Amino acid sequence: MEFLNLVSWKDNNNIAFCCDNEIISYGNLLNDIIKMKNSNKLENYKNIAIYLPNSIDYCRVFLSLIIAGKRVFLLNYAYTYSEVRQLVVENGIECVITNSEKKGLLEIIQPVMYVDKIGMQDQNFDLLNTELLKQNEASIVIFTSGTTAKSKGVELTIVNIINNIESYKKVIKYRGDEKALVTVPLTSSYGNFMLCAYLRMGVTVKFLTQSGALKNIIVSLQKDKITHLITIPTVLNLLMKMEKKLEVENLKFIGFSGSTISGKVIQELIEKFNDVSIVQGYGMTEAGPVIAMMDEDNYKTKIGSVGKALPNQTVMIACDNKYSKTPWKEGEIVVSGLNVMKGYYNNQVSTSKVLYDGYLHTGDIGYLDSEGYLYIKGRIKNLIITGGYNVSPEEIENVLNLYPGIKESFVYAAKDAVVGEKICAQIVLDSTIEKDFSSNAFLRFCQQNMATYKIPKKIEIVSEIIKTKSGKIQIINDEMEERIPRYTENIGQNYPLNLVAVPSCETLNSIFLEKNKVVEKRGKIKVKINSKDASKRDIKNGDEVVCFNNLGEVGFIAEVTDTVAQNTVIAEG
Repeated sequence: MEFLNLVSWKDNNNIAFCCDNEIISYGNLLNDIIKMKNSNKLENYKNIAIYLPNSIDYCRVFLSLIIAGKRVFLLNYAYTYSEVRQLVVENGIECVITNSEKKGLLEIIQPVMYVDKIGMQDQNFDLLNTELLKQNEASIVIFTSGTTAKSKGVELTIVNIINNIESYKKVIKYRGDEKALVTVPLTSSYGNFMLCAYLRMGVTVKFLTQSGALKNIIVSLQKDKITHLITIPTVLNLLMKMEKKLEVENLKFIGFSGSTISGKVIQELIEKFNDVSIVQGYGMTEAGPVIAMMDEDNYKTKIGSVGKALPNQTVMIACDNKYSKTPWKEGEIVVSGLNVMKGYYNNQVSTSKVLYDGYLHTGDIGYLDSEGYLYIKGRIKNLIITGGYNVSPEEIENVLNLYPGIKESFVYAAKDAVVGEKICAQIVLDSTIEKDFSSNAFLRFCQQNMATYKIPKKIEIVSEIIKTKSGKIQIINDEMEERIPRYTENIGQNYPLNLVAVPSCETLNSIFLEKNKVVEKRGKIKVKINSKDASKRDIKNGDEVVCFNNLGEVGFIAEVTDTVAQNTVIAEG
């Protein structure tokens, strides 16, 4: 199966891409990518990275490398030079393609090739069908933050991507007159997927550059008569804060992914955009990336769900040492299908930790209802999702600890109404630099060594970072209320009350209770426990209990009641 039906693009005058003031048809795009593919400057490299912003140049380079059978590494344009250098060295990248804005890259990385210097060679359409066979040798590597400080490169084959797109097409309602606005980076798994899906469907796509602001999105929705908006919850949260009514009569579909969004916000979106399908998706880069998606017929009645598994994929819930589709059974979400990645590039150890028993283990906690709709409850993985980006706290801590005079740091997430989770940090300074510490110099250091979205938005200097006896970070006072999300996700939601630890279920939301081991009094926050469950543990009203799991410990006040079901605990406050 061909990745893209490029032969059909020949002499096709329909618009493929719009970006800023540049427009290109499918026919002209085909001419350009064949000419670029034929450039002899690329033929000696297999591992090639793209370090470009959202642009038509990006699309030309990406597609030309794919049909040339290359292994294409996608580098977020927000990465700093030091981050790029580290990825180049660790992954054996042979060449980086960028633009003239990144001239400084030449000082630390060789070779660097500027997109306007690649050169173009005349195309030979008679050989096109034969040469397209090389696209099946290609693969795409997208970097994702894991639970360790080192980014992992997810390698997706052409087969992975095609199968994911074909499954996606079976769920959405394709009308034939779509004009899509994509606001996410094309180097992200979500952006790359939508680029490939829309090309495969022959849709006209408009991109916003990395600096695209909310006002640019609104202008494009109205001026360009956009029918499909592809975005992240951060943008939707901002749209909801607008008091002025949006006149977007052509808009038919809003698709979003990247982080969870509350049912309340989705309901408000449905009311604000009355005739627009509000479709939430769920996925991860390792799955191609789309695992589940809400269908357009039920998004109003299944608020809170991320939809059903895409066709040709199997989603199961792992718990009690088995995999099942038992309704309402909460556990780790696992998935199988031809969409699942080849593995982490050159990292078999990490691959074996998530690919086993025939499933990709997502690290997310959820359950299926009686109709097969999937609900996400939390994460096992210690990741911060901010503005649609997955960020490893340990990765940021490692950078902060490199700054002269910082003895230790702790990075955590605080809930934020716009970006979902805001990155915050505590740092401990060496006594020798306390008086001379410059916040401006420290900020410049962060800007030089981390992408902007990774830089903590709140930094607190503390005398020490308190830990439990086991070495875990301990929540110590009411002023640190905002740190709760890292340990107890989704306050106010129902969690399973597991009174006996089962190794396969030691997850973020598998909460265990222990009396008289208080880490911190949570003030107004309490847990409601069914009276029968409480009696088994000798827990009474007002007892101080601790909810703990593999990520940390948080103390609560117990309320024994019959208003909740057995084997359920509700945290609220």
